[in-house]
Amino acid sequence: MPQVLDSGVFTDADYDPFLQLVIETSKYYQLERDIMQEGMVSYHTNKAGETNMVPNPKTRIQKACFENMHRLQKQFGLGAGSRKQVPHKKTTGNEFDSF
Repeated sequence: MPQVLDSGVFTDADYDPFLQLVIETSKYYQLERDIMQEGMVSYHTNKAGETNMVPNPKTRIQKACFENMHRLQKQFGLGAGSRKQVPHKKTTGNEFDSF
């Protein structure tokens, strides 16, 4: 994190979106563990007494978390295609002088 703060790219306005990225990532991996334990499908018994296989509802929530993560990662330049769009702090002088 110090490298991000020193780069001049991360500002006070970025704290909340970055926190949201951390929360979405945490939710995504928690849902991943739950889905692995419960399975991709669950069984539902309807009013007629028939048992049907239905997709695990957590997969929809996980997909929404993934889309939010991807959007936030692009905002911070963490996606492969978005790294070129992130401004870099301009260095003055020779970069080897700091060695």
